[in-house]
Amino acid sequence: MDFPNNPVSRWLIKKVLKKADAITATSNLLKRVCIDLLPASETKVQVIPFGVTVPRAPSEMPPSDTIKICFVKGHYKKYGPDILLKAMVLAKNKITNISLSIAGEGDMTPKLKRMVSELNLDDHVNFTGFVDNREIYNFIQQVTFL
Repeated sequence: MDFPNNPVSRWLIKKVLKKADAITATSNLLKRVCIDLLPASETKVQVIPFGVTVPRAPSEMPPSDTIKICFVKGHYKKYGPDILLKAMVLAKNKITNISLSIAGEGDMTPKLKRMVSELNLDDHVNFTGFVDNREIYNFIQQVTFL
């Protein structure tokens, strides 16, 4: 979806889709984009969701006085981590017992860390760095259950 949307790029993508024996997409939206580009690809596209494996019986969350939020994504403009930090300012002005754990890395990481300081969120936001996809559920559980 981030591929440049110009005639040459569209031609190249269609050519690749046409030659593919099978196509995987991580969401129904991406499947729809493939089919819109090349309707003949409909029978070749399968959705394999990108996600977090959750145990069949997740642990019950212990009671807490703090509202705990997690952001687990690359630190890139398109995911809006800067917008989340601005929202945290509004939230902490109404709810003093709120915390945000930010996992991941990206080109915005230095800017986000500066924003936390500039927005006076040091006591409410912590950065944990990259979390492997297989460990995301454990990360969320640790952050929200502590």
